[in-house]
Amino acid sequence: MTNPLELPGSEKLLVKLLAGEFALHAPFRAEDWNQPGATTAREELQSRFRQIGLVWTPGGSVAERKAGEALISELRRAGLITATGRTNARHVRMTDEGRWLASALCDATTLVDGFDAVGALLYIAPAGALVSELLLTDMKDYDDPECASKLSGVQQVVTPAIMAGWIDSASDRHGRVAYRVTPEGKAARETPKPRKPDGLPLCDNELVDLFDRECDAERERLLTVEPVHSNEIGPLPLSAGLWCNAVGPWNWSDKSNDQER
Repeated sequence: MTNPLELPGSEKLLVKLLAGEFALHAPFRAEDWNQPGATTAREELQSRFRQIGLVWTPGGSVAERKAGEALISELRRAGLITATGRTNARHVRMTDEGRWLASALCDATTLVDGFDAVGALLYIAPAGALVSELLLTDMKDYDDPECASKLSGVQQVVTPAIMAGWIDSASDRHGRVAYRVTPEGKAARETPKPRKPDGLPLCDNELVDLFDRECDAERERLLTVEPVHSNEIGPLPLSAGLWCNAVGPWNWSDKSNDQER
């Protein structure tokens, strides 16, 4: 079989799919809560992703769409993606092998990082407890001059664990995020740490830039998606009462982990 990464456009497509997965599972921030229906629509898409994958329609001219469909078929035969539906209602999801390849190509975080993120949260609090993102950045509050970049870095590390169902996120209307380890995440920490497969390709700086651009573009697009069920309430933002029960710089000190993990 031809090396699937030698097919024209295969590397870019895998990176775009990975960016779509990351953008879909990113925590809700202020712009999500401020856009009516955005959080409900994204929750619906997350549920659909768990079942059948990302909505995917090749764009461009007729010839470009045909080439895109042919590439989807080749990557599916190579075991890098699964695909269901027809051209105008296609759903695509990467296999584990495809996701490892895509992550290597664009130097994205992986399940290895997600596994470590679960461990970091369990060091702070038991599974199920909400933990402020500030504790994962060593920041005391959101006034830190490097706040945006630090929070972005933590989010990238946590996202693979969110995709795996190991971590949940919640946020308030200001976009301040808390994470919690799920029962599946706690169980995962009792198994061997994931290992990157051997023989992965080196990252490509152009694909690194492509991943960042696609993540940003998809986040903007997701703000415009309308929910299928307009009468659904959707997720609720964290209230002040829930924040009082969360673990954060205001009530946690190192080695306060004499509690059960």
